Amino acid sequence: MSLLGSSKEGAVALGIQQLLKVLLVSSLAAPALVFAIYGAFSYFDSFRQAELRAGHLSRLLQEHALKVFETVGLALRETDQRLKSVDADTIRTSRALWEENSERERSSEQLGSIFVVDAQGKLLMTTRSFPTPEVDFSDRDYYTAHKSGNAGLYLGRAYVGRISDSPIFNFSI
Repeated sequence: MSLLGSSKEGAVALGIQQLLKVLLVSSLAAPALVFAIYGAFSYFDSFRQAELRAGHLSRLLQEHALKVFETVGLALRETDQRLKSVDADTIRTSRALWEENSERERSSEQLGSIFVVDAQGKLLMTTRSFPTPEVDFSDRDYYTAHKSGNAGLYLGRAYVGRISDSPIFNFSI
């Protein structure tokens, strides 16, 4: 009997040992699996939240850009209407016209400056300085776009300004 009892006890001990190994592996694997599943859900949820925030920010920026375009277009049309019947020499030399346009420019933080260019691309007036420096803009894309036809409100490419010596882009009508 002792042989049978000892093999029975050995089998029970072996079964307990295997059960303990399974419990040990399970105690490590189950939390790791739960952590991995939670991590995956959290990861994908973070991306979803980021996409929602990016979409919202994109809509806000688009709305702001449209408001800037409207403001700039309005200021340019007002300037154009005001100067339609004024001759080029008066535009170039009138301190009162320069102050009027400078005030228009200062009234909106979306405007950096207002330039008036003649049909040959020569600068007639800029709110950056008075008296107006002699500058030729006939090579600029906004000038050539309007020279080719009615371009409407045109957004030119980025340049280093010839007067400001800073990076700029121009709207024109």
